[in-house]
Amino acid sequence: MEAEIARILGADLPGPACSVADVRAATAFLAPALEIVDSRIAGWDITVVDTVADNASSGLFVLGDTREALGDVEPADVEMQLHRGTELVSRGTGRDCLGDPLGPVRVSFATAANA
Repeated sequence: MEAEIARILGADLPGPACSVADVRAATAFLAPALEIVDSRIAGWDITVVDTVADNASSGLFVLGDTREALGDVEPADVEMQLHRGTELVSRGTGRDCLGDPLGPVRVSFATAANA
């Protein structure tokens, strides 16, 4: 399980050459999420193309109730903590996601379009 910042788009992205600015403009709001990582590929012997075809090895996700407008929060500064009971098991910021959690949306879109 991974704690994530979900990006909920309110507009279509312009295409495979979209920029982080395009993703920022298309994002309606952010929400906390939990991702359940899984794969249909036996033994996790996968390539990038397999990962895209396997929906980024995501089995399930759960969105939290909180919704934040992108203008009200900087995604790179958001801190996520994952606890098991009272034990902190994972901590990170949006910046840990390739420097800006909006960047992977662009990369995923471009990779999927070219796969």
